[in-house]
Amino acid sequence: MRGMDRHSRVVAILKVVLPLTALGLMSTVFLLSRSVDPTTAIPFAQDEIDQRTAEQQVTAPVYTGATRDGDEISVSAARARPALPGLPAQAEDLDARIRFSTGGWVTLKAPKGQMPDDSEEAVFTGGVQIDSSSGYALRTQELRARLDGLALRSGGPVEGFGPAGHLTAGQMTITRDVAGGDATATGTATGEPAAPRLRFTGGVRLIYDPGIAQGQGGDDNEDQ
Repeated sequence: MRGMDRHSRVVAILKVVLPLTALGLMSTVFLLSRSVDPTTAIPFAQDEIDQRTAEQQVTAPVYTGATRDGDEISVSAARARPALPGLPAQAEDLDARIRFSTGGWVTLKAPKGQMPDDSEEAVFTGGVQIDSSSGYALRTQELRARLDGLALRSGGPVEGFGPAGHLTAGQMTITRDVAGGDATATGTATGEPAAPRLRFTGGVRLIYDPGIAQGQGGDDNEDQ
């Protein structure tokens, strides 16, 4: 009987303690919920949010592809930031290589520029170094490169060295068309892609250097 009395007392105590404990927990939940106002704005100013978004970046992005004529294109950068409303994607330390399907290559290096987003054009700025397998080493402030077809053009004057010596020009283009038009021009006899053409315009000046020209040659054209 004594054991039954003890059991009854324990049960009676639990019937009181457990409901009180539950009420205490529920009151704590209500108190905590009142301390958080869901209508309160996020504690960041709009310009701070924009800055945090702008600071997002991708390390060592790489773009690879091929043109309709089979030219292989690779563009890499040390860092890139995503596009923002009204602003294109930005990149730093750009390095590009175009290997032509008909043979030869061109490399492009620039400290900054824009990587392709909705557009198929990469823009290299800040002083672009251009080197080619045909012996040209040129420099210009800006260069635009289409990535869906072979079409490169400088945004202004170019200066550097070619197979025949030192040269300057108002503009440089590299396309498959002698006139600088259709970037997918093909040879009329075989239907194969035409060889790329390097073309200089806008007051071309060439200082002939026999030491450079000796033993060198190429198929690239220099039009004045």
